[in-house]
Amino acid sequence: MALTKVTRATTLIKDGWGAFNTLIDDLLSVANGKGASQVGIYDSAGNMSATNVEDALAEVYTDHSTTKALAETFDENSATTTGLVWGYKGGLFRLDSTVTTVSAGTIALTDDATNYIEIDPSDGLVKKNTTSFTSGRIPIRTVLTASGSQTTSTDKRAWFSQVAGATTTTSGIMELATDAETITGTVTDRVVTPANIVARAASVSTIATDPIWAAAGDLVQGTGNDAAAVLSLGAANLKAFVNAGATAIEWAGGIKIGTFARTLSDADGTQAISGIGFKPSHVIFLGAIDDSKTYSIGFDDGTSRLAVYSNDYNIADTWGAGTTISIELINVSGESHATITTLGSDGFTLTWVKSGSSTGVAELHYIAFR
Repeated sequence: MALTKVTRATTLIKDGWGAFNTLIDDLLSVANGKGASQVGIYDSAGNMSATNVEDALAEVYTDHSTTKALAETFDENSATTTGLVWGYKGGLFRLDSTVTTVSAGTIALTDDATNYIEIDPSDGLVKKNTTSFTSGRIPIRTVLTASGSQTTSTDKRAWFSQVAGATTTTSGIMELATDAETITGTVTDRVVTPANIVARAASVSTIATDPIWAAAGDLVQGTGNDAAAVLSLGAANLKAFVNAGATAIEWAGGIKIGTFARTLSDADGTQAISGIGFKPSHVIFLGAIDDSKTYSIGFDDGTSRLAVYSNDYNIADTWGAGTTISIELINVSGESHATITTLGSDGFTLTWVKSGSSTGVAELHYIAFR
């Protein structure tokens, strides 16, 4: 209901003052549609959507109700606080990923003492003692008592807390290290963040003088159990390879040239070639019988095989090609062929098969690659 205006239609002075008093009463009223709802607001900046005081107050309350509720969490409850009884309002607290609700309640105080009131996260109960706040609990208030009364009540709630670092049985919050501490290596019990690690990497002077880089060309490799070791620079033209045990890096040439012979009249069987010094991954073969037309070139990795060989004794002036063998030696009375069947830590093993009455001694050269 809007306020009634005093107009010139009022003919009696008494009626005019009566209307004026009614206007004042309406402005002071707390009834709906009167009082603050009739007082306008000038808001040139447009900070509020309300146009009168009543609506503006409601808007302010709505905007700050969450903050008000947070401020009242575990606050003193004057309605239940008296004598040696301290009353508190309820609220929520978080421990890791668990949120616990604590209902409003009261707690008995010890007379003539300083009472340390706190929440125990392990059971969600409000407790007190007369010594000090307990590690791992959430402080709320200290209350000094004397002669049956509360003399001093001090709010000890804190929005942020710093607790001891985590142990094997207790979770905690670690203090963060600064960039300077990380760069200089003075951090002992504080957490190093990714940003700090980048900061250390950016400190050229620190890395350049690290003892682990004592010799030019040295490499650093992990040795397990969060440890590292220096791999000294190898000799000229050596290459880095994974060792036979697949546990570390080592320097090696990675190539071996060698030779061996095969008597072609020997029965089918294996021939082991050793002394290479490493486990080969690929082998190239070149074989021939002196003063003959027998010749073979082949490639073998223990699984795939290719060969090109002289077929002159079968068809004059021709060559042959095979995709299942790496050595093929044909002469006037028969042929012998071989493939790698085992790649060992120090060489390889060939398996030979012959047909006909193959004769002669073939000399074979090889290049083995690590």
